[in-house]
Amino acid sequence: FQCGKCKKQFTSLPTFMSHKREHCQPMPQQQPLKCTYCDKMFSKNFDLQQHIRSHTGEKPFQCIVCGRAFAQKSNVKKHMQTHK
Repeated sequence: FQCGKCKKQFTSLPTFMSHKREHCQPMPQQQPLKCTYCDKMFSKNFDLQQHIRSHTGEKPFQCIVCGRAFAQKSNVKKHMQTHK
């Protein structure tokens, strides 16, 4: 699947559709989201939630091999490479 706007290619339809939602479709105008801990502003709730974990210490993503916990899913994915 190839994005018609940026020409990036994807091997799966769900990934392609996610890209189209996040990257290519215009975002409706909305009020910025403010962190309740430090007042930093975010345009996406996903980014705000990840940022809040830097204050709370929450680590909801866990390595299934060794049990190490991470605040971000992308970090546990990178970590999993160390077990190969």
